[in-house]
Amino acid sequence: MKSKADSDIVKIEDTHWYRDAGKNPLREQGFTPELMLRIEQAAVHRNPQDFIKFNIGKSKVLTGLAAALLVLFLLWPKDGIQQGDLNSESTLKSQSATASQPFPSPGATKYLPTFNSADFEFNGKNYFMTLPLDRDRNASYAADTPEGILWSPAPPMKKNQKTKLLYPTEPYTLYLSSKEQTELSPYSARKVYTFPLYAGGAQAYNFLIGIYGFGEKVFLATGAQNANELTAFPLRISMLNMKRVASGGLVEPQELLTLDTSSNDESKSFLAFDQQHESILLVDIATGQNEKVKDRVRLYDLKSQTMRELDTTIQMGKEGSVAIAQYKLGGVKRSAEIFMKIGWQWYADEAE
Repeated sequence: MKSKADSDIVKIEDTHWYRDAGKNPLREQGFTPELMLRIEQAAVHRNPQDFIKFNIGKSKVLTGLAAALLVLFLLWPKDGIQQGDLNSESTLKSQSATASQPFPSPGATKYLPTFNSADFEFNGKNYFMTLPLDRDRNASYAADTPEGILWSPAPPMKKNQKTKLLYPTEPYTLYLSSKEQTELSPYSARKVYTFPLYAGGAQAYNFLIGIYGFGEKVFLATGAQNANELTAFPLRISMLNMKRVASGGLVEPQELLTLDTSSNDESKSFLAFDQQHESILLVDIATGQNEKVKDRVRLYDLKSQTMRELDTTIQMGKEGSVAIAQYKLGGVKRSAEIFMKIGWQWYADEAE
């Protein structure tokens, strides 16, 4: 998944949405929350003395982690990998999803992002989500699939006054939009799935950490956090079958892997997807001074639903803006696209 960054300086200049809103007021294609936000922004722009330029740095992270969640998900297991039961229905508890319906009438087909929009680029085409000002755009995700753009906006967050930890007050939700709609809006999208807000307790909340498109499959990274204390919950990788989504039935993510995050806070690890060979690469990089300790490399085969240890070295690089990990299997070099980096050591190295 390739993210597109915001422009360095964003100005609100076009005001044609006044005309569009007047066509069908208070209906789906009229005064939506996104449209109201644009009107407010336009009003600011009409008073030059009140206009502010927002400098927004470019983001090249495949799937950004919300800053409030970093302490939770930067712990990696040494031997905590567990396989889900892939022959049964998903073990991930969920709220019932809304049955898929045909796409509503098209929304915006022009690329008109606002200064608080989350922006994405797939196959040279730009998409954006208009977000309320209190939402973290780095906690919004999208993936390109053959059936459309699967995406999830950042939910509203609240801070626990005692622990200062953030937690969502509404559940994360997945939507599917037509590729022709450049604005990813719930008012012109199909609701696919709603995650449960709570993770087994009144103060434990579920978080969505990333979405990765993989042909007809979409992989979801999720975790949890207790708002009353800093607790390491397992990191889960689950999968959605987009063909089933397109068929119109109810869907639930199928859990594939559970990663124990309760130990080893000085690790450098990552997840990567080898699309050509339909595999997930899990790498635990040796960070200590002991040269005898080697990287731990595991490969999860999606076809056979099996995990195996690999005796191979890992080479990391980039292809354009995409981070790549190269490894060998049977003497043949393979490449995998890095989906998620995990471990405090990544950030410690960048700070040096």
